[in-house]
Amino acid sequence: MLGVIVLSLSTAIQYFTAVTAALSIRKTHHFASWALLSAALFLMAVRRTVSIYNTWHAGTAVYDATAETVALVISIMMLFAVFGLRSIFTAGRRRELELSTAVANHEVLAREVNHRVKNSLSVISSLLSLQEHAATDPATAEALRRARTRLNGIVVLYEMLHTGSTFLNVHAQRYIHDVAAGIAGAYGSAEHTISYDIVDEPLDVRFAQPIGIIVNELVTNSLKHAFPDGRPGKIAISLKRAAEALVLTVSDDGVGVADHDATQDGKHGFGRELVQSLVEQLAGTITCTSPPGTTYTLTFPASHGGPAAGSKSPAVPSS
Repeated sequence: MLGVIVLSLSTAIQYFTAVTAALSIRKTHHFASWALLSAALFLMAVRRTVSIYNTWHAGTAVYDATAETVALVISIMMLFAVFGLRSIFTAGRRRELELSTAVANHEVLAREVNHRVKNSLSVISSLLSLQEHAATDPATAEALRRARTRLNGIVVLYEMLHTGSTFLNVHAQRYIHDVAAGIAGAYGSAEHTISYDIVDEPLDVRFAQPIGIIVNELVTNSLKHAFPDGRPGKIAISLKRAAEALVLTVSDDGVGVADHDATQDGKHGFGRELVQSLVEQLAGTITCTSPPGTTYTLTFPASHGGPAAGSKSPAVPSS
């Protein structure tokens, strides 16, 4: 009789442990592990149930008190083990949820910061525009316009970071197109067109910002100096991979003055010095050829670009 009681208790514990394991699936979101464990425990309990049935109805079962006591202890240990594993999985699940919440909050905060920075920069750009139109001295108005177009590239970058799916990179096509389009709006005319041949891949944001400034300076110089007397012209912007490098090319079919940004004493002005400084910071090189037209070729290490998460940008049309 004692053997039947021990057997029954061991069997009941195994059933309870199997149900506990099954209920852990929903709580921990680990289906396969808990389902297999629950099934194994349930089959063990069924096997022992058959022994109990044979005892009561057939009287054929033979009991070993020591073996059944060991089985009872094992069943109890299995029950505690399931509860222990459940607590471990539950704690892991809780940490995952906390981490997901923290990441989501961080993304919201980062987007809010980018949005506020973009708005602040836009306000500054508007103030520069108002001051430019109010200026009576042409040199002052031009200086304000240059400052506004330089700021535009940073505004575009923060706009893309605010609306994009990642804060680590921006797509080259859209970014360079939007930067150049902003310059064209400030300096261009219907007679000037800009074409793009930009590699469809993301750029590291730390590389994209100086590239936007460089494009701003070179395109501005072309629009200001390459097409005197309102003559029509074309500007081409290209960013391609070549071997172990990224090659940026900005060219125009203008009058072919290589030193667009040179001052009267032959020295390069602020714009060209700024470009040269940024190229050096990026461990790149710059060459200028002219005539015909003027072509700037800038070469940078390929490590500045590369794959990143997110869908590809659509092709950018010429403007």
